[in-house]
Amino acid sequence: MDIKSLLLFLIPWSLFFILFEFILRKKLNINRPKGFYRGVNNLHKRVEIGLFIGFLLSMIIMEFFFSGMDKYTLFIFFTFLFGVRAFMEWKFDRPTREYIITFWAFCFFCVFTISFIFLF
Repeated sequence: MDIKSLLLFLIPWSLFFILFEFILRKKLNINRPKGFYRGVNNLHKRVEIGLFIGFLLSMIIMEFFFSGMDKYTLFIFFTFLFGVRAFMEWKFDRPTREYIITFWAFCFFCVFTISFIFLF
């Protein structure tokens, strides 16, 4: 996998994601949240911190015991993270409808990960 083919893969996917999110927010009248990250409640924050710690530990274990991290681990982690985040927002914060955007990101990342695995 060279950098040129990777960029030719990432740039259209990124532009499609940004454009569709913009259209979805305008069409459904969903405001952007203030700040970079906003947890729904304490349970949500704890679950995501646990996911990050589990991911870091799995990276360390894979590096030392299995001679290197699999190149798909990061994509799988983000797909799982978006899924958990969409579920928590849907379950505990429905009035803001931010879960629609997060679910879109989850679906996008699933398709992106599968296409990345098959192409590279």
